[in-house]
Amino acid sequence: MDLALTDAEYKQERERLGAQLQALVIPEDTPVMDGVSYIKNLPSVWLSATLQEQHKIATAVLDAVYFDLVRQEIISIQPKAGFLPLLATASPAWRLPLVHGDPDGIRTHDLHRDRVAC
Repeated sequence: MDLALTDAEYKQERERLGAQLQALVIPEDTPVMDGVSYIKNLPSVWLSATLQEQHKIATAVLDAVYFDLVRQEIISIQPKAGFLPLLATASPAWRLPLVHGDPDGIRTHDLHRDRVAC
């Protein structure tokens, strides 16, 4: 089967795709972009939140938080699956690595949940 296009076919297809591309409209404000903005500002919101509000935020967004007891700091977070793409955009600004799945790479999903709970 020959998949080659003639010059005329190529130009016609390129013009058709170019017209489709020009017709695309990128929305100014989307819920996803609002969510990205919210997540990027979450560290400052977190600082002004009460302990109960911080707990609600954390349990709504995260599956796990990995904390270094010696250094007294969070070393990584594991977002809920639905928040992973959104938090991935904010992670560089936070300078905090995201964990997806088992951080050691040796446990099944159920065993990983047991490790987090301990």
